Amino acid sequence: MRSLRKLKFASAAVLGLGAALRLPAQTVTSTAAPAADQAPAGETQVLEKFVVTGSNIANADEALAIPVAVVSPGDIQDSGVETNLLDVLRKVSPAITGIGGENATVATANNYGGSSVNIHNLPTLVLVNGRRLAYDPADAGGGVEFVDLNTIPFSAVDRIEILSDGSSAIYGADAVGGVINVILKKDYNGWQADSHYGVSDTAGHYAERRGDIVGGVSNGKTSVTVSLEYSQSDPIFESERPYTNPFYATTYIPGIVEIFSLAPGSTYDEAFQLGSGLNAPPGGGAYTMAQLVAMGIYKDLGSFNDPGVLSGVEHLLNLAQKETLQQADKRESATVNFDHRIFGDKLDGFGYLVFSHTNTWSGLNAQPLFPYVSDPNSDLGFTGVTPPASGTEYVPVSAPTNPLSQASLDQGHTDGSGGYASLVHNRFVSYPRLFQNDSTSLTVVGGLKGKINENWDWEMAADLSRYELFYTNPGVLDTNNLIAAFVNGTINPFAIAQAPGALNGVLGTAFVNFVSTNNTYDALLRGSLFALPAGNVAFAAGASFSRQNLTAVPDNNTANKLWVDSPTVLPFDQNRTIESFFAELEIPIVDKSRPLPGIYAMALDAAERYDNYSGHVGDSKVPKVNVKYQPFDSQFTLRASAGKSFIAPTLYDLYGPTTQGSSNQITYTGANGVQYNNVQFQAAGGSNPDLKPSTSSTWTAGFVYTPRLVKNLSVTFDYYQTVEKGVVGTVDQTTVIQSVENLGAASPYADLIHFGSPTGPGPSGDVAGQISSKPLAETYIVAPLINIGAEAIKGYDASVEYVVPTASLGRFEFNSTVTVYDSFLIKVLPTENYYQYAGHVSTTEEIVAGQGGTVPRWRTYTTVGWREKGWNFVAAQTFVPSVTDIGSGGSNSSPPLRVASFDEYDFALSYDFGSLKWNHWLDGLTVRAGVNNAFDYEPPVAPYNLLNTLADVGEYNGAIGRMFFVDMSYRF
Repeated sequence: MRSLRKLKFASAAVLGLGAALRLPAQTVTSTAAPAADQAPAGETQVLEKFVVTGSNIANADEALAIPVAVVSPGDIQDSGVETNLLDVLRKVSPAITGIGGENATVATANNYGGSSVNIHNLPTLVLVNGRRLAYDPADAGGGVEFVDLNTIPFSAVDRIEILSDGSSAIYGADAVGGVINVILKKDYNGWQADSHYGVSDTAGHYAERRGDIVGGVSNGKTSVTVSLEYSQSDPIFESERPYTNPFYATTYIPGIVEIFSLAPGSTYDEAFQLGSGLNAPPGGGAYTMAQLVAMGIYKDLGSFNDPGVLSGVEHLLNLAQKETLQQADKRESATVNFDHRIFGDKLDGFGYLVFSHTNTWSGLNAQPLFPYVSDPNSDLGFTGVTPPASGTEYVPVSAPTNPLSQASLDQGHTDGSGGYASLVHNRFVSYPRLFQNDSTSLTVVGGLKGKINENWDWEMAADLSRYELFYTNPGVLDTNNLIAAFVNGTINPFAIAQAPGALNGVLGTAFVNFVSTNNTYDALLRGSLFALPAGNVAFAAGASFSRQNLTAVPDNNTANKLWVDSPTVLPFDQNRTIESFFAELEIPIVDKSRPLPGIYAMALDAAERYDNYSGHVGDSKVPKVNVKYQPFDSQFTLRASAGKSFIAPTLYDLYGPTTQGSSNQITYTGANGVQYNNVQFQAAGGSNPDLKPSTSSTWTAGFVYTPRLVKNLSVTFDYYQTVEKGVVGTVDQTTVIQSVENLGAASPYADLIHFGSPTGPGPSGDVAGQISSKPLAETYIVAPLINIGAEAIKGYDASVEYVVPTASLGRFEFNSTVTVYDSFLIKVLPTENYYQYAGHVSTTEEIVAGQGGTVPRWRTYTTVGWREKGWNFVAAQTFVPSVTDIGSGGSNSSPPLRVASFDEYDFALSYDFGSLKWNHWLDGLTVRAGVNNAFDYEPPVAPYNLLNTLADVGEYNGAIGRMFFVDMSYRF
């Protein structure tokens, strides 16, 4: 990765651009900073000022006061990843984490096919040309709030600036971990066409392809740059990778019946399997299960409480055949970036457009079915209410296909306090589910900028962004029609296979239309206030007004929870406005032209921002201070920063639907010593309009070292520490029940329990046993979202870059980057301790930070390159050390299990035919071939935590395995 520390090394342009980054010869890069021409001998070289991510003030120094690194087009190309920006960033920058196309199993509704990104596992702001995009509307379906990196085309990227420092004082909400700013290409003269094709030789023969054309015209007054791109990548099924095949994880398969006792404290829970060669048992409701076993209709497998029995049932169906490990992805994109000088350098018009149409899909096995055999006694014991609530999946005891008699189930009980319940396990295995996402995003920005005089300039713009997502889910089952089919016998839930046409009218497609918009109007004024002995005091101030809107329009069954065991998405339409004011001041304390003993140069930068949100959220004030200090000369720069950031509650968390229904299945120990297994209470929860922003404080300290004695060597080191508090979450239901059962009104969660109704009285007195002494249906857990969680992270990022040009052997390049977590502490509940997750894989990170569960102690990415006479060779290595799988983590950690370390080696070789000067038709052609993961190393398995993929493929560079690729580029 090329860093902004490299300014003084660039000959054609700063920030690692120009020929060293393999941009086309006809490209003029001026987005960040004009080229610094070599000054004649004896004269001082003057670097033109430019604005970089993390500041509104233009600067010309080689070493910045903030930790900003740059991913160039050359870095992207060297990665060998050319279909998704998230995958590129996770590979080349060890500080980057995120969730992308590998989220293709049961949690796909968290991001609906999109790609979310984070720095240091913290919430991160994503910008294009320094301005915001609309959020992916997944939030309106109960997913996470994020900007979808998958909508930004590779071909339009000039560079990506990564600021790994909290920056809400500059940009507002979301910049807790930092900022990822994608800068678009501009000032093109000429055209370039590129193509990429990659194929894996592992099972399934995954393939990806991408094609684009980029070009434009520029005459010194007007410049227009456009790009068009198409990319497509195949899905990968779990059956195609050895670490996910076979995958046994369910008892909900055809032919299994579960019988368990309704008596409180009873542990009876027996599994029965339909006899070999049979499709279904006899109906009529005339038999006991003992009779059916004696007749050879069913086989008694033993208790489900026996891990061996449970495992044996799970091994009857391999889920890997229908379940995707990585989603399919297809994208068509276009960008336009323009600039027009209206009155010389006094007034410019500028703007850009980013359009993307993306289709993704992933697959799961057929819907699991677990209807229970319903009669009044079973209803009361199983759901606490009779008849069953709408949407409950059940088989009437009178159904013609039911073999079990009511008397054998009830055992004389009528109030649900005893007898047996029968749970029928099944699924229609020939009808897998698909999760399809058709999204269209469009961002249009237009504005004016100009100079007032040599010291002052201004800028104003309108940023209009819209993201529309049409989600469809074929393969789901209509609950009411399914129950009707159970009632009349059209569908037999006890059968292995159904009659032809039995699923007509039952099998259907769920859908939701989501829309997210963000419209922002901003203005900025910057310049020099006055002069000090060390230089001018620079100043920037501005204001912005934003309006965000989020909507969801689901089908009727989705809105009313009428699809079998599928997520409920309710109609949603909310908006909010944000008024912002911000200012920044840069004060030079000592200038290198007038150094002091022990101070060659020093500068201070201070910023503050005020944001006011409509609704109950209120306002937020966040400051930040940066210090840059050079003690001896420009070779060694010390830098430090301290500031605050915040995350505003999402619109869905504030104003989304509240839910009421059954709780999760809860196992707790009563004050009477009885263990109650898998019981369900009433529950209510959801949004909370009184949520406040979570807040964070961050400080960093580091250095940049570019010694003159070793030319072209650059070393950076930055230590960071972030503490985030008030993270939005809910209290675990089991924790609430057990605490109130033990402590009564003295429990810290007593206000979350009500009796009789969601607004009924709570526990009275510090008396134990108040939960177990009441019927299940009378206890309500009312747990809305609250500001509850916290995390504290500290570590460091370091990099070394060294270039060795030789007269006869070419140019050698070395770059290595490492991210280290000294500590990664998470507190899920205020009553719990902080728990250490650095060096572990667990599920708690998903709850608090919204990330995957693997947090290695450190991670590295290293490249070695060679260039000579048109040839360019690159070798790269990714290394992730071993971690420990601790399951859910925290106070519920599983026994530690070592997860192996991971290596990946990539190689690529390219040739620029322009170096031959042989034929002008070939002068613009470059051909590149390579292999990623050359030794086909697999992601290590973490079975406690990653129950659906077994390996954290996102952390370990994806599920593709070894992939060969060839790229062609032609400039004309």
